[in-house]
Amino acid sequence: MTFDFALRGLLAPAVFAGVLLLLAWVSRDSAEKASRGWLGALALGGAYLFGQAAAISGLPPFPPIQADDRLFWIIVSAVVLAAVEGLLSERWPLRIALRAGFSFFAVYFLLARLLERRELGQVVTLVAALGGALILGWTLLAAWATRRPGASVPLVLWFTTSAVSVALLLSHTAKYAQMAGTLASCLGAAVVVSWLRPSFALGSGAAGVVAVLHASFCIAGVWLAATPLPTESALLLAGAPFLAAAAEIGPLAKLTPSRAVLARLVLVSLFLGPALFVAWVEAPPPSPY
Repeated sequence: MTFDFALRGLLAPAVFAGVLLLLAWVSRDSAEKASRGWLGALALGGAYLFGQAAAISGLPPFPPIQADDRLFWIIVSAVVLAAVEGLLSERWPLRIALRAGFSFFAVYFLLARLLERRELGQVVTLVAALGGALILGWTLLAAWATRRPGASVPLVLWFTTSAVSVALLLSHTAKYAQMAGTLASCLGAAVVVSWLRPSFALGSGAAGVVAVLHASFCIAGVWLAATPLPTESALLLAGAPFLAAAAEIGPLAKLTPSRAVLARLVLVSLFLGPALFVAWVEAPPPSPY
């Protein structure tokens, strides 16, 4: 990791996200509004986009050429969608329909170059499977991030995204590892804000941006990397945040807040540990050149 990337791709986005989140959650009323939609998406998504653009010294081309260029514009669209969802807060069937359409589009758009070489049946199967998984994960994560205030959600997502970055780095996929690192830095800022503002909730808009990015990194690691991330690792990384939901039910739901946070991190580690171990075992040897 170069000093330039650490400054522009990690530190600057974290400061950007932290300032916007603090402004959005400056009062209880604004916190309630921010947790519902576009303010959180703008804070977290905008900070990530700033980091990706700063890391490459400018906006990626449009129409996009490479998959990472496509990912940038997918997240721009996700932030816009969060704003639209905020206007449709009481019309949940329409929100779910828009979310579903966007999920299938995002998967197809990200994998467009790869899918050009596949038969129609394979394209439909892959897009349907990955898009359906994204819809489900997005909906569950948005619900949890809206209802659970405090540090739990941003801390779990920071922990998971950091593990994704490490797994991609182990697979020698440095570009996507850096992008995941940028998202992790933004989520780290959200953790700090949650300590400063006890009423803080990441919210559905920000959670949607994280869900799209998290899924995109796992998809890119398996299908777009020169050295693919093991499928087992990708599945464990993708499912890790949702394991923390087990702490919301049964005996774990009665824990004190600090112990509940620890329990969620332990549960997530049950997936993250094996995911990193498999990525490490399957990692290609370093190039001698």
